Amino acid sequence: MRQRVSIARAFVVEPSVVLLDESLSALAEVTAAGLRSDIVELADATRTTAVVVTHNIAEAFETGAPGAGARPPGRRARRVRHSGRRPERPGGLRTTAAFEQLRREIHERMTV
Repeated sequence: MRQRVSIARAFVVEPSVVLLDESLSALAEVTAAGLRSDIVELADATRTTAVVVTHNIAEAFETGAPGAGARPPGRRARRVRHSGRRPERPGGLRTTAAFEQLRREIHERMTV
């Protein structure tokens, strides 16, 4: 609940940009999925740019793209653009073969 309030506070002042740095990483997956949807809806409704920093590849795509993958020690591995639309429901993207292939490719580039 605290995280939901923090995110709401960030959007209520109608900024042009909101930075969300690992804002969902400590939450249970079900809670995080709901908040991802909330973030996308709030950003769209307020025409706010949400910069999401995350280690979760699916989360990055579900909250929007483009993105950049990094590999240790902080070197950019690849810039990624997601050509598809956002999923209709939280987690919907994860069920597509195209996403799974891209997720594997990003993971390999980040861990090599």
